[in-house]
Amino acid sequence: MESIIITGGNSGLGYACAQNIAKANKNNYIILACRDAAKAKIAVDSLIKKTGNNNITTLELDLASLESVRNFVRKFSNSNYPPLHALVCNAGLIMVDNTYYTKDGFESTFGTNHLGHFILANMLLEKITDTGRILFVSSGTHNRKRLANPIAEG
Repeated sequence: MESIIITGGNSGLGYACAQNIAKANKNNYIILACRDAAKAKIAVDSLIKKTGNNNITTLELDLASLESVRNFVRKFSNSNYPPLHALVCNAGLIMVDNTYYTKDGFESTFGTNHLGHFILANMLLEKITDTGRILFVSSGTHNRKRLANPIAEG
């Protein structure tokens, strides 16, 4: 049995990723790392029902807070989860209407999408098995030209 952490696993691509991994092997222990505990709990219940895999849980993680990242790693490290095989850095956001900042004073998109995951991955490096993986999900939403005309770049 191995653990797989998926950030932002309560919706969208992260949820689909968790669902596929949970279905593929019932011995996979999936941890949804999400900032909204209530939404994460709903996702866990839904995933267990859809996949028949009871090895799905959640740990609170707000990538916009370095304290939350540290707390997440501490909770994960002090728990009896199976060895960590994969970290899927999926959570992300984009703020286009104004400039927002994380609790630590970084611009929100950079702080959440990049810095939060960077710190998380680095803090978990020693926990990942020798054959383990770190995966980063990316998006083209930063490309304003493509946002304005998504068909043009087809």
